[in-house]
Amino acid sequence: MKKFKVLILFAGLILYGCTTFLAHEITKPIKSSSIHSLTIGEQALSYHLIGSKDNPPLVFLHGILAFTENYSDIIEILAEQYYVIGIDIRGHGRSSIGEDLFTFQNVADDVIQVTNKLGIEKFYVIGHSMGGIVLLTICKYFPENIIKGISIASLYNYEGVDFESRKKFNIKKIFFPSMNIDYLTSSGFRSNQNGREPFLIKLMDKAHHRIGEKEKFERTKKYMTEYGPTLFPSFTEEELSKIETPVLVIAAEGDTRIKPRHTKKMSNILPNSKFLEIPDAKHFGIIKSKKNLRIVVKGIFDFLQ
Repeated sequence: MKKFKVLILFAGLILYGCTTFLAHEITKPIKSSSIHSLTIGEQALSYHLIGSKDNPPLVFLHGILAFTENYSDIIEILAEQYYVIGIDIRGHGRSSIGEDLFTFQNVADDVIQVTNKLGIEKFYVIGHSMGGIVLLTICKYFPENIIKGISIASLYNYEGVDFESRKKFNIKKIFFPSMNIDYLTSSGFRSNQNGREPFLIKLMDKAHHRIGEKEKFERTKKYMTEYGPTLFPSFTEEELSKIETPVLVIAAEGDTRIKPRHTKKMSNILPNSKFLEIPDAKHFGIIKSKKNLRIVVKGIFDFLQ
């Protein structure tokens, strides 16, 4: 028993070092990017501009808890052919929370506010995970502004969240207990469960601390917890069937966050969609693994051109 406790302690030290290293890696500046802000009332929106203004404009939207710098690998490649506007969704990264309710329609409005300031009327949109929900919302409320969209490892309603896969036995969970704690539950977002933080929460805490946004991120987690299950998207199949914007739907075959079959179903319902599944890819690995990234980027470039 004593040896086992020592192993657990050792594993904890490794985990702490791992999150510290990863937080450093995912907050590295995006090459050739500049950071800007737009203030609307009490809401401050932070966004990156990457690439030549002579290229077609492309809005990039990150996933829950994350922010634009976390996606530097894919953004730097996209910026070779597109003028990328990477927006930190309210309450994430350097964007403030604001006083309005967090709704996907409000976030879609934020995107339009930023693109209007830049004088951009029409643009492409790429969204990973939560960013994919914002993409669908833009398609619904601002179809005249979006040319084409790419949804990566995303969903359209509550049924797409996989609450069961992370409960399955995994040897890593013995030595890294926080891997067994999920931040998304059927009751909504949970950042602290029985005094323990999920691995991703620990990582993003440190990432936000590195960019000077630790206090804001603590408030964001508190507000997200208070939203309960209303935080999840609620698109109906009928609403999806009315979206005419061409959308490339990319699924991660090994996703344990979003059910791959749900993502594929979304593609089947969207009338002008194409579907691409990345074999063995995980929810975040789909845009982090070099092998997966090559396939994803090729699919994106082929679809947009």
